[in-house]
Amino acid sequence: MKKIISTLLALLVIMAGCSDHKAPDTKKDQAEKEMSFAEKQRAVSTFINEDVYAIAEVQLKAFDSLQQVMDDKHNENDQKVYKTIVNETIPAFEKAGQLTKDIDLRFDELETPRKFLLDSIEAYKEGLELRAQSIEEDRQDLKQTSEARFVEYGQLFKQYNKSVKQIAEKFKVSYKPVENMENQDLNKFKVKQDRIIAFINEDTERVAAYEKQAKDFMDSVTGENYTDKQTEYEILVNKVIPAYEKALKEAQNINPIIDELKEPQQMLEKTAEKMLKSNQIRAEAIEKHDEKLDREAEKIYKEYVEETDAYHKKLEKLTKKFDVAYDPDSDGLKSSKKHP
Repeated sequence: MKKIISTLLALLVIMAGCSDHKAPDTKKDQAEKEMSFAEKQRAVSTFINEDVYAIAEVQLKAFDSLQQVMDDKHNENDQKVYKTIVNETIPAFEKAGQLTKDIDLRFDELETPRKFLLDSIEAYKEGLELRAQSIEEDRQDLKQTSEARFVEYGQLFKQYNKSVKQIAEKFKVSYKPVENMENQDLNKFKVKQDRIIAFINEDTERVAAYEKQAKDFMDSVTGENYTDKQTEYEILVNKVIPAYEKALKEAQNINPIIDELKEPQQMLEKTAEKMLKSNQIRAEAIEKHDEKLDREAEKIYKEYVEETDAYHKKLEKLTKKFDVAYDPDSDGLKSSKKHP
């Protein structure tokens, strides 16, 4: 069973599935037709990087406790293994199954991978139940049957992987399956590594896109393009500030998922707040012809620059730890990939 667990830990990083197809829902179909490509892209990213990750985390914790009682110092048939399966591992898979059912799918193409996820979880849970029974009754035949269910779990994973890969390619979402994982520690590392890459390449990219939009609007009325205060004010109020409001909302909506990303997410949100506030005060300063407000806006902008530098240093340290390349460019946009 230790070999089975080791193999299945590798699958958990990218495992998922879907519920049975339902009768057509007119309202849902209409809402799906109205979804833009970007909205569907985000839904796919959320499914892979948040929903499935949360489900995998539940199972990884269960495997951790199970492996602790299955080292060389314990007999696989002893009561410690039995109690762990019954009291920890099976309940964890029941929770994983419920989390899968509760996933809020935004459009129908995600139904297929969720079915493979649900089926795979059920197969593994049944394998655990049979394994516990084989220990309790000392039956070798039940042990063999349980291992067949674990193999089925792996087969369902392959079907999931294929379905998600197709959807990810269609909607241009990064998705890189893990192969030949040998142990849980490596598995956890890979899960966190992938989440950090998704945070940089997808989550913060949405924030950066609005920030760049705002910057382009501002550049159109400042420097060599400057004409008068009124024009600058109108662009600030009608274009720049709304773009920064959207950037802040995107930052607030990021779910860090792993502890290592909680602080970077909070730092990113804080910098977005600073930039928005600076521009709001700048607009007020122009409107009121108030130099004091203008100085305050400049002061907050300098704080934004300092906090942005701190944010990048934090990410550089984190990405180095998880062997991820991180290169913020001159516009503050980020790019990330695994080291070769």
